[in-house]
Amino acid sequence: MEKIVLTEEMIKTASGRKFAGWGTSLAWWANVIGRWRDEDKKQAICDLIFSLPKGLGLTIVRYNFGAGEPGKEPANFRVGANIECYGQGPAKWDMDRDGGQRWILQEAIKRGANQTEAFFNSPPLWLLACPSTAGADYGQNNLLPEQEAAFAEYVAELLNQFAAAYQIRFHSLSLFNEPSSMWWQSDNDQEGCHYSVAQQERLLCLMQQKIKEGGLYPLTLSGPEGWSVFESISMYNDLSEAARAALGRISTHTYLADDRARKALCRLAQKEKKPLWMSEVCLAQEGAQEPAAMASGLRIAKAIMADFAYLRPEAWVYWQAVENKNLNHNYGFIQAGYDEKEEYHITKSFYVFGQFTRFIRPGMLLPEHLPENGIIAYDPVENKAVCVLLNETAAEKSCCIESGQDIVQAAAVITSEGKDMQPYSIDKNEREVRLILPAQSILTVEIFWTKEQA
Repeated sequence: MEKIVLTEEMIKTASGRKFAGWGTSLAWWANVIGRWRDEDKKQAICDLIFSLPKGLGLTIVRYNFGAGEPGKEPANFRVGANIECYGQGPAKWDMDRDGGQRWILQEAIKRGANQTEAFFNSPPLWLLACPSTAGADYGQNNLLPEQEAAFAEYVAELLNQFAAAYQIRFHSLSLFNEPSSMWWQSDNDQEGCHYSVAQQERLLCLMQQKIKEGGLYPLTLSGPEGWSVFESISMYNDLSEAARAALGRISTHTYLADDRARKALCRLAQKEKKPLWMSEVCLAQEGAQEPAAMASGLRIAKAIMADFAYLRPEAWVYWQAVENKNLNHNYGFIQAGYDEKEEYHITKSFYVFGQFTRFIRPGMLLPEHLPENGIIAYDPVENKAVCVLLNETAAEKSCCIESGQDIVQAAAVITSEGKDMQPYSIDKNEREVRLILPAQSILTVEIFWTKEQA
């Protein structure tokens, strides 16, 4: 029998580590869904992603400021990847562009999303060496050196224009997306741009100067946004002292990571005294579309468990909450037709992710040490613990949760083959909860103590 012990000491170690929230990026799905004609379906999808209790309750949104021209989507781009650029040239603006993605952003904020990040995949076309927002030939830098100051000026003015037009000030800004990757070339299927470390340094310092001089409202610069944890560590360490100082937060993608690298980046963020975010990943079981299968959800859950145990981020942000169902894959919490039919369905991964997002909420505290295949979070307001337990094996497991305090109430919800976030029976006595964790399942247990014991 697996045992989890909730001691007072464990809860106390959580006091310095507050969870910021769960999130998603809006490119490219919001560019498509936000333009749907069926208002009821658009609202329903936003409810599923951003609302509680019916949805996932995501509170972090990453808004992509694009570099594309309306009606001029490159033939090699995937559907939705041509994000319209608000700039029409130096000091020329059309703030009515990108209506689809912006509509989703506004609806997310209405539903409680309270942390917004602006991010750029590519500078606008007129600043580039190669006339392609997908990248330069051979994966080289595509932003002309003589245009670096102009790009910083463009970003600052764009965010100011956006704030004036829509009363939205972003909390953070990420200038780069996987900047060390060599696949940002003109034949890629999305916007992207390679930046050498030297160019990253110059741009970060230019952007920080804009903020200091009042050319842009105060916000946090985030980076380096490496595709892998290994790349994020390498890029950050290679930055100059001034560029590292400009970054208020370390953010990484985790498409490639192992536990040793996760620990290393966690230690680096602690040493630098900077918050750490897992800002992008998308995971699914490869193969033909099986929206009701557990395999993709289990893969996501396993990655979350590893990140919380070793990377220890303050926020966890998925790439695309809604994916194109016409591509016959298993990505996304919702799969929607990126076509005129405007149809969608919920996947099993939605319910698996909800086992985390509906219960571990912003402001909850995360202990220093977590059990194997489990996450614990503590809510000091309600004086309750949330335990998310994963069993990815083909056999059921017995589990006992021991409490250092008298348990007032305990309840559980499960997602497994045939069950989608359904109530689940557990045995409770004064200081113990016993349960059976079925094969290939994820279970969330809430344990409440009296307020006086907080």
